[in-house]
Amino acid sequence: MLIHITPRFFTCDQSGPFVELIDLRIDPLDLFLRGGKELTTRRPYPNKHFAVACRKAGSKAIDWILVDTPNQLPNTRSKCAGRLMQMLS
Repeated sequence: MLIHITPRFFTCDQSGPFVELIDLRIDPLDLFLRGGKELTTRRPYPNKHFAVACRKAGSKAIDWILVDTPNQLPNTRSKCAGRLMQMLS
């Protein structure tokens, strides 16, 4: 079964646009993807407040990830962690 995942988040005025993905974990799939290794944070939309987790392959910002699983899963939630990046001045 193919599962279509669209991990995205909306940055606010308090966090600012400098947000980076740390990791994405989906326990029922035993899936753990690390930011900087398997994932990267990109902004493919005209509204640059939307940050999207993308595969770290190529330079195109594709806002989905396909996961192939052997079984069908019940409704589940995932955990995503992010951090604010320091602006250099």
